[in-house]
Amino acid sequence: MGLCAVSQVAFAEQLPPGTHARTFVSAQDGASQPYNLFLPAAHEGTGSPLPLVVALHGHGATWESWFAATTVREWAEERGWIVLCPQGRGNFFYLGSGERDVFEAIGDARTVARIDSDRIFLIGHSMGGWGTWHTAAAHPDFFAGIAPMAGWAPVELVGNLEFLDPLVIHGDADEAVPVRFGRRAVAALADAGISHRYLELPGVGHESSMISRMLPAIGEHFAGRTRIQRPDHIVHRAFTPTRGKAWWASIRAVEEPGRLASIDLRLAKEGELAIKAENVSELILDPLEHPGLLAEGGVLRAPHLKKRSMAVVVVPDPKTHVVRLVVANGEYEWSAVERAKVPPVASPIVGKVITPWKEIAPRLAKLIEERTGADVGLFPTNFILPAPLSGDVALDQLLDLYPRPEDGVALRTMSKAELDFVLSKESNLFPAWWGPVVASREAVFADPSKRIPVAMTTQMAEQLDAWRAGGEPLDSDPGQPGLKMMIIDQAGRGGGL
Repeated sequence: MGLCAVSQVAFAEQLPPGTHARTFVSAQDGASQPYNLFLPAAHEGTGSPLPLVVALHGHGATWESWFAATTVREWAEERGWIVLCPQGRGNFFYLGSGERDVFEAIGDARTVARIDSDRIFLIGHSMGGWGTWHTAAAHPDFFAGIAPMAGWAPVELVGNLEFLDPLVIHGDADEAVPVRFGRRAVAALADAGISHRYLELPGVGHESSMISRMLPAIGEHFAGRTRIQRPDHIVHRAFTPTRGKAWWASIRAVEEPGRLASIDLRLAKEGELAIKAENVSELILDPLEHPGLLAEGGVLRAPHLKKRSMAVVVVPDPKTHVVRLVVANGEYEWSAVERAKVPPVASPIVGKVITPWKEIAPRLAKLIEERTGADVGLFPTNFILPAPLSGDVALDQLLDLYPRPEDGVALRTMSKAELDFVLSKESNLFPAWWGPVVASREAVFADPSKRIPVAMTTQMAEQLDAWRAGGEPLDSDPGQPGLKMMIIDQAGRGGGL
């Protein structure tokens, strides 16, 4: 079962209108997790299910912040909508346990509130803006619409949002998450041909006060929207099979862990499917999720496939069978398999971790030094927030180890003045990544012409490049593998972490 496959639990008791502070026990680790729930007056009685807006808070805020600092309850009351505000566990950008908590909170709320499953919306600011982008891109079949504010976006995944019509909001004076990140996301949506709306706010920075100001526009954008249940066209990309399900298709295995896997499936007509796949070794298609997947007699055809003998599969009973495709060397092997024999989706084991988990961050500093050849590394303290890991580790665990959405590692050769500039922009640096150069840079740079190789995040590199050019930050080619791929590659080598 995927993260977003929230169980249809029994309706325990309907709560009255108002604000309710609730907790649930996490299924993943038994921890008690809080969330806030607001029910409008329209929730009184036994009427129809109501839309749900899930609101994700920013870094350093809590599950109480939306209700305490915004007008979201007054707005929801006017709309007759329910609002749920989960805790962003560990300020971890809603990755790993934070992502799971969002869906478990929704599942708990369903036991006490009349929630319309076809009208669940996701909004967030700052870290919550990133969480909105990432969570919706990983589970696009769960939501009816999204509105990320002042957040990064995983641009390689925005093509998954074809049916969510994102409302993107960003202030052009934002220094914490510069507006170029919002513009990049919008450009990626446009390149993918995805309907969206972009509101760029002149003179507005990163302040959360924008939330209340923008709620009316968000309400208008969401009004009348419902979740798309059975699309004939699916484009989905994922780094891991656990985030590979979208509607009636599920990526079950990848050829190369850590590299982006993608599918592009189109039902030209009933029982006739066009398939494109990259870095996918196994795919499951579920005819119960889309009745049009099979023609009369349970037949599914893919006329474009090279091997004509493999262009047809017959499903004896869609209630008991699914379609399984195994991909090898660009060729597809079809079969109808019993549902009961399809194992739960799992993240592949990609290596071992032998370093005590509290020492992983210093070990990663050494890894970056080894891979880049840099004399010094400059990375924020929360570039890595290691979770407890030991023994065999799965791909998901390594991907979720890294919480910051800006993944790239860049290498620049720098003078002392340039190093001082970067340090002035980001003073909260992880000590293990400073190296002796930073601590004694007056001695190191006794020769004014000396320059040294420095590894840093791509965001820092963009700021440096702009400072050098005397203009606005420009997109920067990292020139190095992203940290995620460094980690995955190192773990796959047999325990270097």
